[in-house]
Amino acid sequence: MRVFLDTSALIPLSGLRGVSIAEVFVKTCQKAGIVLCVSHIQVDEKVPREMFSYEERIDRAVKILSDMGLKVSLEATPIAVYDTSRYDMSKYGGDVENALYEKLLKLISECDRAMGKNGDATRDAVIGVSALDHDLFIVCDECLYRGFQLATADWGALRKRLPKTILTKPTPEGVAKSILDSS
Repeated sequence: MRVFLDTSALIPLSGLRGVSIAEVFVKTCQKAGIVLCVSHIQVDEKVPREMFSYEERIDRAVKILSDMGLKVSLEATPIAVYDTSRYDMSKYGGDVENALYEKLLKLISECDRAMGKNGDATRDAVIGVSALDHDLFIVCDECLYRGFQLATADWGALRKRLPKTILTKPTPEGVAKSILDSS
């Protein structure tokens, strides 16, 4: 099973070490062949203030989970957005991906404004598009979750590419339990 993590899920999950559910989570993921998938967007958001090279930041962000024995895959985003994407880690999207991105950007921006948040709707929209073609999409951000649900509803061309999407609490236990309950 391939699980795509939103940034708000990656950060708490990387704090799983030392939490009571950690051992069960790691063993279950190993046995079930669960792969935790992230893009450079999550890595960039997780450690934006650290003064390391890009490669060191990637290594550092996924190292915690990898060191626990979890399979972590850093994947290219299926869309490239100017001033957000790392062009060596993104692809030029097709019509469906581009249309989904535009729809997500609008919905997430509206939700963020309504909730008084200064979120980065651009990054969240790229993350939403990146979740396509995975089995599970774990999200802790309500605007991304709501936007993804609204943007993909009644979109026949995407039906086979949509992951099961779960909104969960932004805690190590909440994220881990959501993945375990869906495996």
